[in-house]
Amino acid sequence: MERADYGGRQPVRGWSPGPALAAFHDGVTIIAEISAQFDDAGWTAPSPCPEWRVIDLAGHLRCVADDFHEYLDDAPASRLARLMARGTHPDTLARKLARQNAAELAALPDASGPEHIAAFASSARAYAQRLLPIW
Repeated sequence: MERADYGGRQPVRGWSPGPALAAFHDGVTIIAEISAQFDDAGWTAPSPCPEWRVIDLAGHLRCVADDFHEYLDDAPASRLARLMARGTHPDTLARKLARQNAAELAALPDASGPEHIAAFASSARAYAQRLLPIW
């Protein structure tokens, strides 16, 4: 039998939730730590996403973390699962997700960048707590 080369990564069959959740928590923590360094000018600066300022990106993270709860609540028939199951063309999918992002950002309460990041971190960590019992 020929052995597969996974490029130093663990094959999926060796996956376990512990390291995945640790990496998830590390990611949330790093986002919070990096964003804590921003001043007012930093929050209004352009982000790597050309149409968004840094504060908009923080709001987007908040929305995505909240969406993950919705997807888990509605699984396996969540809005995202239904959209993905249709075999939607990637360009169409990108447009639909862009419209969803815009609508969710418009519906967010007025909040500062640090408030968006705090809400993101809280929601993301709560989501991770919900995953462990179902894995």
